[in-house]
Amino acid sequence: MKMHYLIDSPVGCLTCVVSGGALIRLWAGDNAPAGTDIGVEAPLRWFDLENQFTNYFAGRSAGFDVETQITGTDFQQRVWSQVQRVPYGEQQTYRQIAEALGDPYRARAVGQAIATHPIPIIFPGHRVVRSGSNPDASTEKMIVKKRLLQLESHYTSGGSHNTAGAEWLLFSESA
Repeated sequence: MKMHYLIDSPVGCLTCVVSGGALIRLWAGDNAPAGTDIGVEAPLRWFDLENQFTNYFAGRSAGFDVETQITGTDFQQRVWSQVQRVPYGEQQTYRQIAEALGDPYRARAVGQAIATHPIPIIFPGHRVVRSGSNPDASTEKMIVKKRLLQLESHYTSGGSHNTAGAEWLLFSESA
């Protein structure tokens, strides 16, 4: 049975959709698109996942340990696997991921595969950017991506590891 619940976070509300005990979809900073089947509201919270998000946003954890269930093409699966190898606090370009997969001319396809991943933040697609660019676009997804990169950069450069610091960083206009 598909269920959903909401988690407050420094990048906005996280809508988590679970089925069969596995996370199958996550929307960060915005609600699920109208007409999307997110199931019934979960009667119980998934406290372990909430704690993992709290620790991530506070800089106390660089990753997540949660069961997920996603499907994709063979190429998407290869891209997603390669993106999982990008270290916390670091960035790579779509071209670098394509090169690691053996075809530097598939950078655009890499970007599309990353964009289709249904579980952002846990899947670190925010660590992959266009060549020669900074994620400065004003779309909500790009704002969240930029804030996540700033957060990780802050903690890997010796920044304070506390939630108050993370909230200031994520919502500061100058950050």
